[in-house]
Amino acid sequence: MSKTLFNFENLFVFEMANNHQGDVEHGLKIIKEMGEIAKQYNLKAAVKLQFRQYDTFIHPNLINDTNNKHVKRFLSTRLSKDQFEQFITETKKQGMITMVTPFDEDSVNVIDKMDVDIIKIGSPSLYDFPLLERVCESRKPVIFSSGGCSMDHIDNLVSLFSHRHINFAIMHCVSIYPTPNNKLELNSIQILKNRYPNITIGFSTHECPENINVIRVAYALGARMFEKHVAIPTEEYKINLYSGNPKQVENWVKSYCETRDMMGNKITRNITDKEKHDLSILYRGVFANKNIKKSDKIMRNDVFFAFPNNGALMTGNFVEGIVADKDYNKLEALNSALYKKKDSNQMLYNYIHKVKGFMMENNINIPHDCAMEISHHYSKEEILETGCLIITIINTDEYSKKYIVMLPGQKHPCHYHKKKDETFFVLKGEMEVVINKNNKKKLYETDILRVPRYTSHSFSTKNGVIFEEIATRHYVNDSYYVFNEINKNKNRKTKLYNWKIR
Repeated sequence: MSKTLFNFENLFVFEMANNHQGDVEHGLKIIKEMGEIAKQYNLKAAVKLQFRQYDTFIHPNLINDTNNKHVKRFLSTRLSKDQFEQFITETKKQGMITMVTPFDEDSVNVIDKMDVDIIKIGSPSLYDFPLLERVCESRKPVIFSSGGCSMDHIDNLVSLFSHRHINFAIMHCVSIYPTPNNKLELNSIQILKNRYPNITIGFSTHECPENINVIRVAYALGARMFEKHVAIPTEEYKINLYSGNPKQVENWVKSYCETRDMMGNKITRNITDKEKHDLSILYRGVFANKNIKKSDKIMRNDVFFAFPNNGALMTGNFVEGIVADKDYNKLEALNSALYKKKDSNQMLYNYIHKVKGFMMENNINIPHDCAMEISHHYSKEEILETGCLIITIINTDEYSKKYIVMLPGQKHPCHYHKKKDETFFVLKGEMEVVINKNNKKKLYETDILRVPRYTSHSFSTKNGVIFEEIATRHYVNDSYYVFNEINKNKNRKTKLYNWKIR
């Protein structure tokens, strides 16, 4: 497997199959048309071909069987190796990725001699283990379709490719040509995403090419890779009911682009200044309920809330005990800048809410009666830069287990333990651990790192991390920090009970 893994996200696969009709010029025209669409919409696109070595693929007694429509079709569209290489050369010339579906081991031998980027496993080959084993030997990125495949067998395929360290992705597929709406089983996309969260899930489509709504639903359910059969109809060559002509393919791609734009940012919602402004006009404001003298503490019964706010202090920013910055007459709007700075506990509660949301987003659940503490090594105000949440699941005389949660951008200062020998196991996200000041290790989900006693270590995360600390018994005051300022800080931890500050 290459050092840099192929990224399957947002890949569009134009499946030519045998729609070239055995005519090289016709096939090249299809590739060029798809290349124009890919350029127009700035797509990461691939053209997919099919390989069969017919002299060995078809039984010798049946190679002339005109009653079998598949044998007849395969042989009538047969191309030589040199002709296939013309297709591959043109695909690359058009700036697209090359992909081939082999149906026998000899075809993989041919692929290995060609400059092919990706191997696709078609649904008819999902149980063909001699072919699958040969594909693994090729060490190329793999996509497999799941047409007619049970979840149990998909588990087997995921295990097969994972154990052989193959970079792979999965296409949801229904092998009905064309596929009616009530047979699309699009919920399978979400099921596959939940079952294999670290694998790109796509959708291989066989619905009527006029139907541009299916890709909208597929994208909304999480499909991030798409495949469609493509063809060009002529007087000589007819088009089947599930292959799209260039105009239909373009409409299909446009539908995807519109849906992608409607879905928005996948990480966090983008709230525009206009939206904030338009809503702020509708907020209630805080107004004096009586005459208030400068420097008076303003209590709840001294004010009332009303609309329109006319630039007044927003109700959400009012806190009892704020000090009047001037004399206020009855009914006068309080200054919008007149709000009390959040105290450190309020800042910690905001942090706790972020941590809970991060854990729920990653489906990490814990018992309600666990001991928890927030480490804010320098100060509560700096918790979003330096610190973490530590959840003790168990701590016995012999062993302990904790969850450690760090939000994006947080770091944990360099320290070591004299009594505790610990091992980190990353559940979600990523982290960088620095051992003995200069040995940096990047850890991703399922990575494990042991940190023996007296080994200095610090860690940080760019996008957030949740990891287990599995260790010998935990002792209070067994963390020794390189920066003595932290060791001297007696208030560097805040204990929680059921998510509330003690």
